Amino acid sequence: MVLHTSPMLILPRVLLALCGGSIMLCRCERISVSITQCGGVGDGKTLNTEAFKKAISMVSNGTAGGTVLVPAPGVYLTGPIQVSSSNITLQVESGAVVQAVRSTVDFPVVPNLPSYDQPTPRYHPFVWVTNTSNFRLTGGGTIDGNGDYWWQRAGSKSIERPRLLEIYNCTDVEVSQIELRNSGFWTVHPVYSTNVHIHDINISAPANSPNTDGVDPDSSSNVLIERANISCGDDHIAIKSGRNDAGRAFGMPARNITVRDCVLWAGRGVSIGSEVSGGIDGVYISDNRLLGPSEHGYHIKTSSDRGGYVRNIHYSNNTIGNVAGDALLGILTDYGVTTAAQPAYVTPMRYVARCARAVDSRRQDAVCLSCGNILLQRLYATSDCTASSIAPGGPHCCNPLYAIGILVVVHQSL
Repeated sequence: MVLHTSPMLILPRVLLALCGGSIMLCRCERISVSITQCGGVGDGKTLNTEAFKKAISMVSNGTAGGTVLVPAPGVYLTGPIQVSSSNITLQVESGAVVQAVRSTVDFPVVPNLPSYDQPTPRYHPFVWVTNTSNFRLTGGGTIDGNGDYWWQRAGSKSIERPRLLEIYNCTDVEVSQIELRNSGFWTVHPVYSTNVHIHDINISAPANSPNTDGVDPDSSSNVLIERANISCGDDHIAIKSGRNDAGRAFGMPARNITVRDCVLWAGRGVSIGSEVSGGIDGVYISDNRLLGPSEHGYHIKTSSDRGGYVRNIHYSNNTIGNVAGDALLGILTDYGVTTAAQPAYVTPMRYVARCARAVDSRRQDAVCLSCGNILLQRLYATSDCTASSIAPGGPHCCNPLYAIGILVVVHQSL
């Protein structure tokens, strides 16, 4: 088996280290291992789970890490992939597809997230990056979750369907130049992670596929999502921080999340929530085109049990096209509530901004609005519509294309 030295190698080939009074040689160079060197076959039929495990193990056996290469062309059928060592790159070449096997037997059950009061266990994410630093997923190829196999199980509450890519307790992660399609559940889920850069990717799932969110930063900080094309069956992007008492006890907010220059097609909008129990602080959403068809535009959603603080939220220069629901901005604090017997963490309130000029027809620098314990400041926008209303249930505008200005939402202390 041939191990290829990375052309980016700048470290010396060996590092001499004293260990127990003797001198040993340690490999400190990045290597590249193709899964075909480990028995992988890209015929769409052969199961490549062991080939991926072997290749990841080989590049993990050293301090410098390395690259696992998935060569083109080929469809590489496999069970779940886990990376738990640092300095690893998974490079899926353009024309190569890493495809999930259609079998629950090959997906083990893993522990629930500690910030969620999830009553049921969950399946292993298809690609699970855990407790690492300096991980990259790139290459121009495709990760396919074979989601239709899982969507038919959407009504079952026994075991939660697998996410396509979960980044769990990691630092310094980059996901770029990759297509992610047909996830069984949420597509990209950075959770308890820091310094995550997601850019220049395509995410796709049918518009009727259940819970196939695009990107869900969850109790993570310093996350940048840019130049993503997303078409899915649920929220294009949903910023979260745990759910209910478990989320409040875990106490890890989502902080410093930026979403910019994305093109969003079918889906349910860009949301904060509904799971915000750990808090949300510092979100910057700008220069995105939500073209639709979409059920929602830009919205903030939670409920009295899922609630937490949401503060320092900024929207600027976003456009909306074919949106059926809250055309400009929606704020909902009774999301999913079916009974009035809920603890009063937040005042139930619905706020939908449908037309810009309703804020103040004489000027565009807006007024200050207070709804319950949520304060809206400096809201403005432009449009060519003549009908105006920001009242719940108000009329739609004649032209559904808007540019949203700046909105700062402060969830005041309870």
